[in-house]
Amino acid sequence: MDFYRTGPVVIEAAWLPQSYQVFKTDKNGILEQEFNDRIIVRESIVPVVQEDRCLLSEHAHMRIWKEKDGYWLMEDYAHRGGIKVSPDYKNVQMWVRESESREDIITPLIQLVVECRMIFMGIGILHAACVEKNGKAFAFTGPSGAGKSTKASKWVEELQATWISGDRPAINIHEKLVYGVPWDGKEQIFVNKEYPLQCILEVRKATRTRLRKLSQKQVYELMVHQLMIPLWDTILTKKSFEIIKQIAETVPVYRLFADKTGEAALETYHKLCSDDLLKEKILEKEQTDMKLKSNFEITEIAGEYMAIPTGENIATFGGAVVLNEVSAFLLKHLEEPTEKEELLNLLLDEYDVEKERAEKDLELILKKFMDLGLIE
Repeated sequence: MDFYRTGPVVIEAAWLPQSYQVFKTDKNGILEQEFNDRIIVRESIVPVVQEDRCLLSEHAHMRIWKEKDGYWLMEDYAHRGGIKVSPDYKNVQMWVRESESREDIITPLIQLVVECRMIFMGIGILHAACVEKNGKAFAFTGPSGAGKSTKASKWVEELQATWISGDRPAINIHEKLVYGVPWDGKEQIFVNKEYPLQCILEVRKATRTRLRKLSQKQVYELMVHQLMIPLWDTILTKKSFEIIKQIAETVPVYRLFADKTGEAALETYHKLCSDDLLKEKILEKEQTDMKLKSNFEITEIAGEYMAIPTGENIATFGGAVVLNEVSAFLLKHLEEPTEKEELLNLLLDEYDVEKERAEKDLELILKKFMDLGLIE
């Protein structure tokens, strides 16, 4: 049996996926308290399926069941292998059918177990790209496609920052620490280090670099979407929301408006390190997001721009809404939550128009959108 360690979590196993090898550790270096709190992974034969087990959750690559003895059964979607896990995620039995790859089948399942054990211990799993600069961790979060990996990469290129995790770092809110983890997204970055958390940055696309500190309510709403919440487990769901509450109350979270250039990365870092940030002199005032309502598509047909209703909106609208070029331009940018000030900046960058005229036109267009029920 070998020993692996990521943050405060110790794993004892005869085999783990290749990405965990960076986290292998000497048994003699593990403190007794941590050793007693370890995850133990054993190999097993294919288990007998209990007929009265309950299917709780289905994902792209796995199903999660609860058996009558209280154990979790996490099974590959094609029945090629799986793991049986104790309710506290400390004891694991894994199996793979003959001729199948343990690396392919077990890797996502073991990741899920370790993440759940971390949440059990009060450690959150954040959907973020995270880098270290001058001994501090900066986490870039936001929905897929927002540009968090791109902005983190620019910090690495322009500021000589180093990667901690490209996708799902673990955050210990009590200790204010970020841990590198043995799983990742497309970057495949595995770093066995930990750093103090400086701040979390919610990434927004914009034409100029700005920072806005989020309120506790805004942080809570953001974290509900970006922090892992194992909804099949009521205990871990409660712990996840406790972690979210702690983040909202104790961690600086800023909304970052910036483009994807190296200059924006440098400007962002300088703003975050500025004394004026502590005095909130360089922070923008809070504004309300607007967004194109769901079940609309913006498209161009034969030179005409249209907002085409889909789904439930078809019956409500009964036809497409014809748009001029400027209206279509704004609605395309409203497919993601956007503030009025950013829409104004986009108009000024795109069209040769004076600011005062652009402000008046924007007000009229947004009012028309609201009257038509296109935005919320």
